[in-house]
Amino acid sequence: MSYIKRFSEFYEKNKNRNFTASEISEACSDVFSCLAGVIFCLLPATVFIYLQATGSWKLLTTFPVIAGIFNAFAVFFGIIGAVMYFFNSRKTPLKTVISDNIPSLIFLALCLWMLVSTALNGFTTPALRGGEYRNESLFTFFVYFLVYFFCSSTIKKEKFKKVSIYILLVSSWLAGVMSIVHAYITPLVSMEEIASGRISFVFHQFNHYGYFLTLAITLSAALFVFGNGLKQKIFAGATFCFNSAVLTVNGTFGCFIAVCFALVFLAVVSAILEKRLNVISLVPFVLFLIISFITGHFFNSFFTDLAGLFDDIKMILGKKSGSASGAALIGSDSSQNVRTAGDAGTGRWSLWTSTVSYIKERPLFGWGIEGIGRRLEEETGYSDRPHNEYLQYAAFFGIPATVLYISGVLSVFIKALRRRAFLDKTSAVCLVAAFGYLVSAFFGNTMYYTAPMLFIFLGIGSSVMRSEKEL
Repeated sequence: MSYIKRFSEFYEKNKNRNFTASEISEACSDVFSCLAGVIFCLLPATVFIYLQATGSWKLLTTFPVIAGIFNAFAVFFGIIGAVMYFFNSRKTPLKTVISDNIPSLIFLALCLWMLVSTALNGFTTPALRGGEYRNESLFTFFVYFLVYFFCSSTIKKEKFKKVSIYILLVSSWLAGVMSIVHAYITPLVSMEEIASGRISFVFHQFNHYGYFLTLAITLSAALFVFGNGLKQKIFAGATFCFNSAVLTVNGTFGCFIAVCFALVFLAVVSAILEKRLNVISLVPFVLFLIISFITGHFFNSFFTDLAGLFDDIKMILGKKSGSASGAALIGSDSSQNVRTAGDAGTGRWSLWTSTVSYIKERPLFGWGIEGIGRRLEEETGYSDRPHNEYLQYAAFFGIPATVLYISGVLSVFIKALRRRAFLDKTSAVCLVAAFGYLVSAFFGNTMYYTAPMLFIFLGIGSSVMRSEKEL
């Protein structure tokens, strides 16, 4: 009601006024810049509601179609937002505009490198249309960096930054509740196509749902620490506890590690911003371990997985090498009696070492999008991707692409650190979430329905106002 009242007051005050193009552009810029992220954060819930309402079980074919429609809207709104941003910046010194957009410029260089790499490796079907399962084409990667990141990085008003956060957190409740209902109460049509043995909502693999949960947990934890008001803290705290329990049920160990690192990072960010160690900032980390331990008694225990990790490390250091003997899919549980170092991390060690050898063969421009897929799967028996996003960029587009990607990501955090006195709390929340995803990226792949979420929140984390010295 307050928004309606404010709109009415604004209308009465300005109904006879003629607004200039600059005033309209300035007022609408944030709206269009945030719409790309807002629309995408609605994607998983929209797919679930659509499939459930239509009684369709064709998830693997429906999801990419709806995602493609959402990307089209994101590009449309993104172009309008970008035009408005540059129109509003026309009187700003070029040096200042460049200073504000260093991460975007680095990512633009990355996109150009990806284009050259793809041209040299050939405009194959995966490069132009994406693989049948991964659905990531060259255009898709461009949208990640040039639309989702750039538009989010240009949002100025904090209230517009918050919208994507709350949409994802509300969606996480729907995802968690419906996944539990499907697994333990009654099967739901919209999720019958996926039979991984673990909850995965409408994502193609349970570990992909783990990436989503990583963002939901870290966003809610940071919102609890940095948020104002009792209602906000209650909502954030409840969402954090709920999704922490759901992640244990989901059982994605890489995401458990990522959340732990992100919650420690949250305490560090809080100490930097407040110039002291706030005890409240440590609560999410302690609470996450307690919830994981208690839930682990009834479902998958991450602490058992942690013991397995140490065994894997000892096996690798003991040089018990050999080809992987594991399952056909990286998300599956291995049932072999004889394990080698290649099987460590559910086959990830084999995937990583093989991918590194492929990168050495073509270090400059890589193998192209999905260029190592068939060879990697045949040689490891696990997957067609390395399950490490940093190795993936190098394998697809060459080592310079990974250097540019990491440089772009680091520039976001460096920018926030340099401008920490002007860093709003919502941007800080998004930086913590992005950090969590970036840690999970050491164990996962980019996917067309999860990777954009990283760039949305990384972009919001990059949208820090200038200090007076930079004006």
